[in-house]
Amino acid sequence: LSQGGVDGWMLASRVGDEVLDWLREAALPAVVVGGDTVTAALDCVYADNLDAGLQATRHLLSLGHRRLAYVGRDATAISDKARLLGYRQALAEAGAEQGDGAAFWVGLDESALADLARSFVAGPQRPTALVAFDDRHALALLRAVESQGFDVPRDLSIVGFDDIPMAALWDPPLTTVRMPMREMGAVALRRLLERIERPDLPATKMVLPVEMVVRGSTAPP
Repeated sequence: LSQGGVDGWMLASRVGDEVLDWLREAALPAVVVGGDTVTAALDCVYADNLDAGLQATRHLLSLGHRRLAYVGRDATAISDKARLLGYRQALAEAGAEQGDGAAFWVGLDESALADLARSFVAGPQRPTALVAFDDRHALALLRAVESQGFDVPRDLSIVGFDDIPMAALWDPPLTTVRMPMREMGAVALRRLLERIERPDLPATKMVLPVEMVVRGSTAPP
């Protein structure tokens, strides 16, 4: 590909240092799309994950929830860390005690998500609301909670991120923070075409806004 097969690269999600170093050395036009690779050397387009965490948590706090938990995928991922930071910032704004705002890391293992959900509903001081890293995690948690005989949102409110098509079709429909996926792709491609025409352009970071979508998986505790 570097020998004339393509004019430019649009790289999705996390990109390793080896690839980034190679792109810099080869001087190939490239744009990184997604929240898990942000580098000063290349143009990057990503959603405002910090604000996403803020909006999701503020929504739950506005309903009256005070015992919250964050369920993450990867403690080292930039997007996960930004959403967690927004979650904790919103809790701090609400005057939460230090040590509140628990966080759990379960990767993509649905059985681990199910075990975590069972531990949430079994405890006497269980959280009344969860902020899940993405809609897939949120829906897996929702299924596991309801399999234990608990109701969402009566017994537990759940918020996800992304707004995948299944989120609106689930029962109950999932409250989520919509990520601007289509817009990110369009902005990235426009920037890549600019860079192909003008390789000397300085690298820029383009952060796109997110949108809170309130549906049926959240309610007052």
